[in-house]
Amino acid sequence: RSYEYLSMPKYFADMFNAKCFGGKQIVNYTELLETDSRIPVEGAPTRYRDIRKRLPNGTQFIVMAIENQQNIDYEMPWRIMQYDCAEYKKQIDEIHKRKENESVLSAKRLSWLEKKMGAEDKLSPVYTICFYHGKDPWIGPESLKDMIDFGETTAEWEKLFSDYRMILVCADDGEVARRCNTQLGLFLRALAARGDKERMKELVNSGEFRHLEAETGRAIAKMTDMPKFLSNMEAYQNDDGGYDMCVAIEEMMADSRREGHDIGIQIGRKEGHKEGRKEGLKEGHKEGMNRVNRLNVLLVQNNRLEDLKKSVSDSAYQRKLFREFGL
Repeated sequence: RSYEYLSMPKYFADMFNAKCFGGKQIVNYTELLETDSRIPVEGAPTRYRDIRKRLPNGTQFIVMAIENQQNIDYEMPWRIMQYDCAEYKKQIDEIHKRKENESVLSAKRLSWLEKKMGAEDKLSPVYTICFYHGKDPWIGPESLKDMIDFGETTAEWEKLFSDYRMILVCADDGEVARRCNTQLGLFLRALAARGDKERMKELVNSGEFRHLEAETGRAIAKMTDMPKFLSNMEAYQNDDGGYDMCVAIEEMMADSRREGHDIGIQIGRKEGHKEGRKEGLKEGHKEGMNRVNRLNVLLVQNNRLEDLKKSVSDSAYQRKLFREFGL
């Protein structure tokens, strides 16, 4: 659900600047170019990057991507590496194709080796951010090395290992949120406060959420489950055109309190009914025992021992005796 929001160039660039460059404005969002998100993988169906853009870099491009992740995936570093390798493979294939097309135009037949990359051919760098927006803290691996069991190998083998570290941004990373230069920072802070009443109150009291841009308000409402805001955004619009998310947050908290209250009442009624039934069974059992004891006393007093014996094993006969003695 964060896909549409982060696809917008200014928020896409802001995430890279905040995470990778300490908030410095290295990536100019006006220079970002939309690009095909399809990544062909040999021997497998075509894959799609969640968000993929290109940044001009002289005669080359920098390839940038964001992968959205809601659940903890213990294969994530390997997946990111696989995506990036597919990106490099795509560039290599384009070099092969270019050389082949040039050979056709020049009527010069190239050997298989001549179609491969040469010393003058270079690849564009690829950078991928994994944006984790799940509610639980990320406890998964952050690099390929974190996925490896080196067993009893010596430290030298571990040093020799070529690691592949993914760029991980967690929604609850306050440092990244503070470095943001757009309302992406408010979006991240809202996600970090989900399910935490005190942190939600802090957002309301800060006043920073009273003048949100439409896309930021819409993204927060989607990610924090505010259907009222989404269905009637105009009702939350200020005179200056911004949107007051504080009112929406207060309404959401009030709805949660009412829902909790209603659930509490239902549970209380259910438990009360259960407890009453338990007490009723207890009292009924006690009353039944008293009734049997009185019948037994009367049968002994009237010297009806055979009837007493029969009533112990024959419940129908016992009920008949109850009626006879008015019990």
